[in-house]
Amino acid sequence: MSDAQDHAAEALEEVADALRDARLAFQVAEDLTRATLKSNTRGVPDAAVLRANPVVEGRRPVDDALAQLERARHKVLVAIFAVALEDGMTIAELARNYGFSRQLASRYAKEARATRSQE
Repeated sequence: MSDAQDHAAEALEEVADALRDARLAFQVAEDLTRATLKSNTRGVPDAAVLRANPVVEGRRPVDDALAQLERARHKVLVAIFAVALEDGMTIAELARNYGFSRQLASRYAKEARATRSQE
């Protein structure tokens, strides 16, 4: 395996871990949300419910998990672009494959090349 492939495999592992962490954070947030709904007959929390169930307990872990996932997704995209470019794929092919603009694909390609040259 090439260095680019090794980096891509590591980045994919990080995405899998981040997805797991996000799933767990979402589950906790869902459980807190459902508990809040059950504690109020109208389904809308009032001041007493909010005081008893601080939103920050569910929000912060979700925010952190989403930020971690976004960093991991970016890293894996750059790593996969490095492998794909090394294997002869064009920026246009990568843009079509990922379903985003050629301009965005070009930015990822530029970052992938810069990352490779730093190694």
